[in-house]
Amino acid sequence: MAALWGEEQTGFAMKILIPYKGKLLNSFEGHEGIIGHQGGSLPRGEHSIPTKALDAAKIRTNALISELGGRLKKVENLQPAELLKITGRNGILATDLWREKSGMGTSDALMFARNQDESQKNKLVRRWSKIYRARGVEEVSPEFHSLVEESSKSFYSNPRMQDVFARFGKIPVFTCTKDDWGGDVPQARYEGTVIEVFDGSKQWWGQGLKSGASTTTPGGISIPDKSLEGVLHHEYGHHVQNALNDVQDPLVKEWPSLWSTYKSSYDADYKAAAHEDGTWTPACKEVEKTRISDYSLTKEGEGFAEAFAAVTASDYSRDKYDKRCHPMLELMERIVK
Repeated sequence: MAALWGEEQTGFAMKILIPYKGKLLNSFEGHEGIIGHQGGSLPRGEHSIPTKALDAAKIRTNALISELGGRLKKVENLQPAELLKITGRNGILATDLWREKSGMGTSDALMFARNQDESQKNKLVRRWSKIYRARGVEEVSPEFHSLVEESSKSFYSNPRMQDVFARFGKIPVFTCTKDDWGGDVPQARYEGTVIEVFDGSKQWWGQGLKSGASTTTPGGISIPDKSLEGVLHHEYGHHVQNALNDVQDPLVKEWPSLWSTYKSSYDADYKAAAHEDGTWTPACKEVEKTRISDYSLTKEGEGFAEAFAAVTASDYSRDKYDKRCHPMLELMERIVK
């Protein structure tokens, strides 16, 4: 169960309960996404972000049940011999299904995915409640909470993004103040079934996040820069990559080699521009200007999220970028169509 329910859990949250004005609403209902999850419009265009650890825990737990249920839906009608061929994250559920169909009983994971195990659900709610209390969900300033809520509402109502949301669904956004993973507080992170935005993000480059549409400035530290909506674009990009990897989409399989070529090219140019000891020179600045962003070169997954944020930004144009960036951007254009 730990492998399925742990903090590293990744996937979709297509139908969950959101606390809104004193009641729980089914907030992610509608169109069926690419892996059989439900996704669609938020109730009356509203997106309420929890201010209590217990509410956040209930959302997170229901999101996980929905995520597991969606993956189960993809494999539950397969024959036993077919189930044994499935690998990856769906392979865990497939193995449990094979055991069930072979008369070996029903696992806790299957019971949980079918939302038939109330005791395990309550146990997980208690666990996530402690986690989100530790992450300072109840300590977020009203001003920051309002800023994130409005930015989230704007993000999920963005006309340019509706086709993307129809395919990949809308996932919850939380606000926190502390990172229980240790180290510096990040701007935000995608954690499997939710996006978490941190009130302590003002320590990033000494400036806090701001409202406003996501725009692009090639060659900066990151595509979102200080745009909160841009940060949501970036984190949602991780969600899209995760979803495509889940179904082994042919397009996402092209990504690693394109990113590797992109990184190798810029690494070589930067090395040539720098001093022999690797320290910065003015020539390095010219190299930096032509990349998608500094952050796009750190990891393959961050490159994907940065390219997604660039292509889905309100002022996106491929012509803004150096031709070495075009193969990745062209592929991202195909992904978000």
